[in-house]
Amino acid sequence: MGFWTNLLSRWGPRASDGDNFIRNLPEAYRNLFTRSGVSLTPDTALQLAAVLCAVRVIAEGVAQVPLKVIREEERDGKTYRKPATDDPVYMILHRRPNSWQTSFEWREQMTMHAVLCGNAYSVIGRVNGKIDELIPVHPDQMEVKFERGTLSYRATIDGRQTDLDAKDVFHLRGPTMDGVRGLPIVSLARSVLGLSLDLEESQANLQRTGGRPSGILANKGTALSPEKKAELREEWQKKFGPGGEGGIAVLDGGWEFAAMMMTAVDAQHIENRRFQIEEIGRTFRVLPLMLMHADKTATFASTEQFFIAHVVHTLDPWIQRWEHSLDRDLLDDPSTYAHFLLQGLMRGAAADRAEYYTKALGSGGAPAWHTQNEIRAMEDRDPIEGGDELFRGSQNATAKPAA
Repeated sequence: MGFWTNLLSRWGPRASDGDNFIRNLPEAYRNLFTRSGVSLTPDTALQLAAVLCAVRVIAEGVAQVPLKVIREEERDGKTYRKPATDDPVYMILHRRPNSWQTSFEWREQMTMHAVLCGNAYSVIGRVNGKIDELIPVHPDQMEVKFERGTLSYRATIDGRQTDLDAKDVFHLRGPTMDGVRGLPIVSLARSVLGLSLDLEESQANLQRTGGRPSGILANKGTALSPEKKAELREEWQKKFGPGGEGGIAVLDGGWEFAAMMMTAVDAQHIENRRFQIEEIGRTFRVLPLMLMHADKTATFASTEQFFIAHVVHTLDPWIQRWEHSLDRDLLDDPSTYAHFLLQGLMRGAAADRAEYYTKALGSGGAPAWHTQNEIRAMEDRDPIEGGDELFRGSQNATAKPAA
């Protein structure tokens, strides 16, 4: 009998409308409308290119970093660290969290949920008391309760509900005010995101009308009745409006047409849209450069510093949340801990990796902090004989150790 079969057997009858947990969520979660009345949800927010880029750059950045479980061992008064490959959680996090997702896909999905909705959940499946798989659940399908210092959850899937203990759920929180639920970023930023959606729609309408509104038909002669005005406006719109046949307009009887010219620059659409990209970057704490938004002052040197700042100020806080949440919910052994290898971010920079490895091996006679075999393992290469010796450094040495 599979995990889901066991879980389904615990579910009661289908949840009625009165029991729907969405009704019990705080107002901040349910009020997803901007001041302009535009409905805003995580799905509609992703229609904005800047939001999609911000969410992807965080989720993919977290997912592309190798994730391992490390064990600390004390020997001869020293602490040694090595991958805990014998722990069942190791392969679940490093390779296959469930039967249909890779570690990259699962972490990417969970991070997207946490960035957009403030929370990400996975139900923990166990076999004989040991963790066997992690089943992601959409934040809309999970309710969090905190009563008398104890966390509990209620999952709603296909209209059915089941109550879960804290030990049955892996919960990744974003920034939080109460320590129980992460803040719903899309809801909090609904005015900023709604304005961006309005600007997108306004720009689209402007382009459909050729970059300017229609003009004015003026008659200096006899005044027309309201019915005649409506008929004339309809006929003119059909002929010369958006999607009309166009051509040459022939006016007689004292009629004149005055075009109301308004360019995109006059309306400052471009400037407003660029500013909204920066506002969205502030919302998700992503630098404009990572949103493919750069000015002419950026150089190669400053771009490199921007990338470093992105890792330090954007990715690392999320990685810290991941590591501590994994330690809390999945790892019972106090000697083991989850660890993201940030060296994975250097995978596409061969020159930077070479410089790092050179210094790690003891460049210029300085003591090394990596052996050759450790570095070969980072590059997915087999160990070599004598490669486990750590260079101790030499004050008089000037040559670099052999790599």
